[in-house]
Amino acid sequence: MQLSPEQFHTLFDRAAQPVLLVQDGVITQCSSRAEGLIAPGSPIRELLPPDAVLQELIAAAPTVLPLRLRTGYVTAQVQPLEGALLLFLPVGDDDACTSALSRAAQAVSAPLTTLLSASGTIFPLLADVEDPVLQRNLAVLSRSCYQLLRASENLGDLSAALRGRLPLSMEKTDLTDFLDDFSQTAGDLCLQAGRELDVELPQAPIYLWADRRQLRRVSVRRAYLRLTDGGEGMTPEVLTSAFSRYAQPQAQDDPRAGAGFSLPVVQAVIQAHGGTILLQSQKDRGTDVTLTLPVGLPQEQALLRSPRVTVDRSGGFVPELVELSDALPPEAYDVQNFL
Repeated sequence: MQLSPEQFHTLFDRAAQPVLLVQDGVITQCSSRAEGLIAPGSPIRELLPPDAVLQELIAAAPTVLPLRLRTGYVTAQVQPLEGALLLFLPVGDDDACTSALSRAAQAVSAPLTTLLSASGTIFPLLADVEDPVLQRNLAVLSRSCYQLLRASENLGDLSAALRGRLPLSMEKTDLTDFLDDFSQTAGDLCLQAGRELDVELPQAPIYLWADRRQLRRVSVRRAYLRLTDGGEGMTPEVLTSAFSRYAQPQAQDDPRAGAGFSLPVVQAVIQAHGGTILLQSQKDRGTDVTLTLPVGLPQEQALLRSPRVTVDRSGGFVPELVELSDALPPEAYDVQNFL
């Protein structure tokens, strides 16, 4: 099906989302809500990530990718259409929603701080009690603390990202060494969830500036990271809203689904590092995620020589356990493992 200008505007001028039509590598039509974001006639190549291949996108299943507009990067849904592309852009963020996220993060943080303080006192007193039911309940309570901590961090970071203030503590990082260390911890945890983590890394070091704590959550020359699974996959409806900050979880009755904030936070972290994220998925056929990160270090004379002061924002909690708290069994949070 090929759309004439009249058909395009009839179909999409009343849509809530801004919509672009791309033909022969050029944006030929913009819906009424996309006016002012980009001018018709602009080459799509100028707006795509450096690693995106237009012909592959046209031939691929529906996917999403970052798109650079005048207002900054946005996540566009890509829908192939017989040699053309339809790009569905997100609706603009509401400042009221951003403020609501910030207030929600604060509302969760206050009682969570009390809960963590109390559990830090109670858990050691009960860890040696030989009662399987009690120990199981302690593990469930411990995991719940991690889940609340993850929700609180996601809410706070998402609110900060919407304001352009995502906190980053950049340091020189060997990405190969970082991922090797990360995969060992994550691999052991995946086994406890009945999954196996296979990792292939280059032998040579890859240096870049990165916030190591934030990178653990996402789980020019550029480094390419590809993560693939053969799991349940996503429906087209879920895929197109995967990076939406206000989308509902895929299955609200599935405890693994969480609140739906993780992927928007991952996207914000990657973009704050100057990278991109590409998500492809098909129902019952798994999910494929490609991350790109800029490689290289600043000029030697630009480096700070003063001692580096760092702050542990995790409060002593294992980052991998925080991020996987909705997927791991309670046994992974046995309080005896943390004493």
